Amino acid sequence: MERPEFHNINSYNEFSKYYWYRSELEKICKQLGIDNTGTKQELNYTIMEYFNGHIIKKKKSKPSITNIDKVHLDTPLLKCGWIYVNILDTFFESLFSKRIHSRECVIVSA
Repeated sequence: MERPEFHNINSYNEFSKYYWYRSELEKICKQLGIDNTGTKQELNYTIMEYFNGHIIKKKKSKPSITNIDKVHLDTPLLKCGWIYVNILDTFFESLFSKRIHSRECVIVSA
């Protein structure tokens, strides 16, 4: 059975009968003007919601960088973009009573 073009498919039930590559799902979402990011499962969900009449809008491509005057233990460093090197250096110095440059820190993520 040959797969029809997406624009010829009228329901999610029909859509889900066919195999779609992630890159195809991303392209379909982009053409529809809906969110085109995420895993293959998330893209399928976005398309399902599209067929159900619920539009999932595109996510912002760039996170906004917050202006931070002082770093605390609660400050989300990824949110501030790790661009405030002098502020981070001062913060580390206050913690360890010695000058530690943020450029020398190693970040390990789980």
